[in-house]
Amino acid sequence: MYLLYNLGKYSVRVNENTKLLEIDRNKHPMPYPEAARLAAQSARSDSENYGRRAAFTPEGTRIGETANDTPR
Repeated sequence: MYLLYNLGKYSVRVNENTKLLEIDRNKHPMPYPEAARLAAQSARSDSENYGRRAAFTPEGTRIGETANDTPR
């Protein structure tokens, strides 16, 4: 999922007012090599931290965040 997110041109989010899904078109896709590298790094980091049951901020995007909420 990390790779698909990084390659994507669109993001889907829930509109807080209407509670409906919206497609956001302002996400900038990454080239495949960069997207694959970042996806592997993020997935590995998140997996290790979940396994430790540590308090941490996931590198992946949380459900409900827009594509541009998290810095990369």
